[in-house]
This record gives sequence, structure tokens and C-alpha cells, in this order.
Amino acid sequence: MATPEARDFLNCAQAFNIEPRKEIVDILNQISSESPVLLLNGNREEFRKSRITREEVHAVSLALKTSTACTGIDLSYNNLPDAAAAKIAQLLSASSQIVSLNLAHNSIGAEGTRELADAIRINPVLRTLSLHGNPLGAEGGAAIAALLGEESSLEDVDLGNTDLDTNALVAAAINLLNNKTVKRISLENPRVVKLQDQTVMHFAELVKQNKTIERLSLAKNFLSDHALIVLLQYLAQNTTISVLELQGNKINQDGGVALGKFLASNTSITTLNLAACRICDDGAVAFAGALRSNQTLTELDLSHNSITEAGLNALGESFKLNTTLRSIRLYGNRYRDLSPEEIAIKLSQGVSVTFV
Repeated sequence: MATPEARDFLNCAQAFNIEPRKEIVDILNQISSESPVLLLNGNREEFRKSRITREEVHAVSLALKTSTACTGIDLSYNNLPDAAAAKIAQLLSASSQIVSLNLAHNSIGAEGTRELADAIRINPVLRTLSLHGNPLGAEGGAAIAALLGEESSLEDVDLGNTDLDTNALVAAAINLLNNKTVKRISLENPRVVKLQDQTVMHFAELVKQNKTIERLSLAKNFLSDHALIVLLQYLAQNTTISVLELQGNKINQDGGVALGKFLASNTSITTLNLAACRICDDGAVAFAGALRSNQTLTELDLSHNSITEAGLNALGESFKLNTTLRSIRLYGNRYRDLSPEEIAIKLSQGVSVTFV
């Protein structure tokens, strides 16, 4: 028996004079209280050769307006334009059921983002929003940044790789200062060529003042050693951030040493991603010193950091005293004369080590 969502989609497709794809109908027929998320992501096998179109999005959006079973939508990887985002915005304005929306890796720009932001303002339940990999640009970024300063139900917001400019970054940081709902925020890889000192200070004030964010991604933000040291001074006053993502920044040995010293006394961060930086052996030794006393960190990513056997030995020794670290990633470092088996022996203290 067809679900109400599938029946309504068939009716809408007929009204729009479009051929209802069997693959979409089949997925709509799977919607239930046990399976409430509509998975129309374009990287599914059945959609890779022919992604979801904006006309199909329109029909699906209308079909879901009265749905009581569907609580989440995944339309990622479909190259959807602003016009499709507008139809989704209309659904958000009318529905009080949708709590998660994944629009990652589409082609949504400023216009579509503004319409989504306006819809979210009147939607009482949306908690998760991913716009990762869309070309929001300066204007779209400003629209979402403004939303972060207003009361909403959003808890998880991914703005990574959305071409945010410096003004959008600053606006997001300022508007998050007193935000009481967002627990996870990604500002990864904005369109900046150098992070200005003023922008760093806005990030610093954010981690000092906000008491809600638990996961913060500032990956690929051109953070230098100096910027990181400033950030850490303010982060020392934060007890809520448990996941910190700093991968792909301009952090070298001095930054690695500073971060190691910070972790020695930190009691809130459980997961740290520092991949693709350049902390080298000096940074690894500082991390080893921190791990001797830190009893909070459980996951650490130091892959691609130019660490040699000297840094590896220091880390291995620290594992003998650390009882909480469960996973460390070390692939892409400079152990040219050591096999993975030999490295595992050096580090074997009950810690899961990933090399590839």
C-alpha cells in the first residue's frame, strides 16, 4: 500500500506534467515513524546518473506539507538551484514536522539562502541545517549569520565551504555570542586569504562568552600560530566546547607547543582535529607532555603534520601514563623507515592508531 507521501507526490507529478520516477516513489513509500528521513541524496546509486530536479523537488515539497511521518529531508548532492531552495522554504514555512534538512553540495546562492532563512524564522522545530558546499557567498552568508542572532530551534548548523567572506564570518561570530540553541557550528573554509586580527578576536570572544556550543569547526580558516595562541587564551575560559576542529590551518611548531600546553590542563575537549597542519616533532613532544596529565581527550588527529620517529617515540611514551585516549590518527607523517606494524608496537598501549 502506498504511503500518503507517495500518493501526494504522484498527484503533484501529474499536475505538473512530469514523469514520476519510480525511484522517488519507492523512497517515499518507505517513509514511516520507524524511517522518517526522506533520503533523496544525489550520491545514491539510483540518482548518480540523473539527479533530483527542481520540478521534482517542488512536487516532493508539496507532497510533504501534510505529512505527519516525515521529519527529515536529505537532498544533498543534487546541484539544486535557488528555485529549488525556494520550494523547500515554502515547505518549511508550512510544516511543523521537519527537524532536519540536508542541502549540502548543491548550487544554492544568496537568493535561495535568504528564502530559507526567512522560512526558518517561522519554523518552530528545525534543529539541523546543512548548507555545506553551496555558494552562499557574502550575501547568503550574511542572511544565515543574521538568523544566528535570532531566536530559533536550530542546534546544528553547517556553513562549511560556502564561500563566506570576512564580514559574514564576523557577523556569525557576533550573533552566536548570546545564542542559546546552537550546539554545533561549522565555519570551515571561508573565502578569505588571511584571517585578520579583528576576526580572530571575534572568534576569541565567541569561545569566551558562548556557553552553548559543544562542537566548533574553524578548519581551513588560515589560523596562524599567533591567532591560535590568542584563541587559546580565551578558550581556557570555556567549559562547554568538547569537539574542536582546527585541521588545515597555518599552525606550525609554535602553535603546536601552545596547544600542547593548553591541553595539559584542559578538562572539556574530548576530540581535537589538527590534521594537515605542521606542528612537527616539537609540537608532538608538547602533545606527549599534555597526554601525561590530560584525562579528558579521547580522540586526536595529528595526521599530515611532518612528525618523525622522534615525535612518535614521545607520543608512545605518553600513552603509558594516559588512560583516556582511545584513538589517534597519524597517517601522512614522516616515518619513512618504519612499517605500520613497527609503529603500532611503539604506540601499543590500548590506543587505536590509524595510519591510512
